[in-house]
Amino acid sequence: MKHKVENNNGRAVWSIALKMLWRRRLVSLLLLGVALIGVFSSLALHSLTRRQEDALKIAIEQTLIHCVMTDVRGLNSDNLNVPSSFAEIFSGMRGNEFDPKKNLSPLVKNVRAKATFPLTSPSDTFMCRVLTFDSDSRLNSIDGYAIEYADGYDESVLKTQERVCFIPRDMQGIQIGDDGREYFSVLSETGESFLLKVAGRVGNGSNNVIYVPFNMSSDDNVLSEAFFMDSCSFDVCDSLIPEQTLSKKKELFFSNPYIVEPNIKNEPQNFSVGILVQDASYLEMRSEMESNLKLLTFLLPLLILIMGCIGFFASFLTTRGRVTEFAVMRSMGMKRIRLFALVFCEQAIPAFAGGIIGFAGGLMLNEGAGISALIKACVILMIFLLGSAVAVMQLTSINTMKLLRLEE
Repeated sequence: MKHKVENNNGRAVWSIALKMLWRRRLVSLLLLGVALIGVFSSLALHSLTRRQEDALKIAIEQTLIHCVMTDVRGLNSDNLNVPSSFAEIFSGMRGNEFDPKKNLSPLVKNVRAKATFPLTSPSDTFMCRVLTFDSDSRLNSIDGYAIEYADGYDESVLKTQERVCFIPRDMQGIQIGDDGREYFSVLSETGESFLLKVAGRVGNGSNNVIYVPFNMSSDDNVLSEAFFMDSCSFDVCDSLIPEQTLSKKKELFFSNPYIVEPNIKNEPQNFSVGILVQDASYLEMRSEMESNLKLLTFLLPLLILIMGCIGFFASFLTTRGRVTEFAVMRSMGMKRIRLFALVFCEQAIPAFAGGIIGFAGGLMLNEGAGISALIKACVILMIFLLGSAVAVMQLTSINTMKLLRLEE
């Protein structure tokens, strides 16, 4: 027997290890299951972390934060009576003249602005300057309103200075011009007369409101004059100017001395307005997603630590009853390193098998797993085997003579 042990080669070690695996198959299945669960869990964590990162990225890129222009106290947002230049600053038509380096237009999307003026003719009718149709809350509150565009026109004409209009579907007084187009004549209370080309009709809307471009000029060769507007709102996306935090972006708004953060204690001043940034729900959602991401990131090192401990205790508890067997093998001449290799192979073979099965199952769950997922799975398996190796080394590094004397 001593001669056989001394002449064992590497193949014999594996052969003995496989026989021991079959003899101790329940223990082998336990080790296989633990390794499988550990590797599969690492891939599941990787998948969840990647999905959370993608969700956070999408939220930052696509979530629009609604901002509303109010009075300085934040109490009024529908009848502001403030200069139209504010809407021009936000939409990029005019720079931030108080600090040219702090241009606000890159921060802003979907500017909505409205200014309403009563008309003398047609009577009991209003002309509403808008940047977009949703600038008018009256249309937003109407279910089923529809815009019928004339040939060659769409909503983008509202951002131009063209003298066009959108009239109610049943409006009377249409004129046909020499070009075959429909025209509509209006007279403001200030005595200004406009002959407007009909760019479309509004169905199921207000019957006494005519919509015109926000910056419509009274003359083809003259830029739009300043006027007072009723309301203005816009959206901000956190991904715009990504190198700045949301708080830094908000500070850009208030770099203009006429724009303040609404506060009930503010004193009204000429032409000063407040900007109410409705970012509470966005910040709460982002904070929750970032907290979840931090938790998932923390779980991987914790899983690695747990797998190392499980590897140690699983190997120690399933092998410690064989210490006498190890002592006999050592006393018959088996070297310590070969004994270690023999016992460790008994732990490594089911662990590797479990790792492969766990990785295959993880790939089915996370089809797009890349090299990073493979590295994490390998780290988990290696840490598990390291724990096993420490336990095996401790059990096989025994004082043979001392143990035999104790047995006697």
